[in-house]
Amino acid sequence: MILKESHGVGLWKAIRNGWMEFSKRVAFKVGDGRRVRFWKDRWCGENSLEEAFPRLYSLASSKDAWVAQLWDQSGNLGYWNPVFTRLNNDWEMEEVETFFSRLHGHALRRGNEDVMYWRVSKKDFFTAKSFFSSLVPCIGREFPSSLVWNPWVPKRVNFFAWEAIWGRILTMDQLKRRGWALTSRCYLCKADEESANHVLIHCPQGSYDLTPYFCSFWCSLGFAQFYQGYHSWLE
Repeated sequence: MILKESHGVGLWKAIRNGWMEFSKRVAFKVGDGRRVRFWKDRWCGENSLEEAFPRLYSLASSKDAWVAQLWDQSGNLGYWNPVFTRLNNDWEMEEVETFFSRLHGHALRRGNEDVMYWRVSKKDFFTAKSFFSSLVPCIGREFPSSLVWNPWVPKRVNFFAWEAIWGRILTMDQLKRRGWALTSRCYLCKADEESANHVLIHCPQGSYDLTPYFCSFWCSLGFAQFYQGYHSWLE
């Protein structure tokens, strides 16, 4: 069956757009080297060889070579044999030595497959939680889940507090980043650009009538001023 409509296009488009962030957190453990790119994949150190040695990468004769293609098994131990388009100059030898020092200690393991692993997890396994934690901005302390997801607070208040902490409120500046053609002006004061910080902290029309509950809520988080103006949202 052939689907002629755009079923799932939005999902795969979002996955594709997020691939760069995902790939930064992935590395490889080389086995036979048949599925790992020598220059472009992260397998020998914290970053790829392309990123670590851009000058040598520009001289590489095969920039998309697999790891197995640049390993020479001649002799008992074998050695790395990357090929360049020209001989290295004397002033480039220090970088060449650093390059081969980085390769030292890495060798192919015949009979073993290459393995991809997740760098930001202690057990090298991917979890949505570890990916999310590596993406969100650091707020300087552990996320106050017991306060935000308080069962005695209305759900819409819980979700608003969650969005406020992570800076995900759909204010004008956020909508403009998503491609909306809007005039980014606060509808309350008609003066400054509308952003989460402005609406919840700086807007003179929103900073009144703060209830005792929310005052204690944000004081306990260190965000007492951040939540001013919330009462006007509830109305």
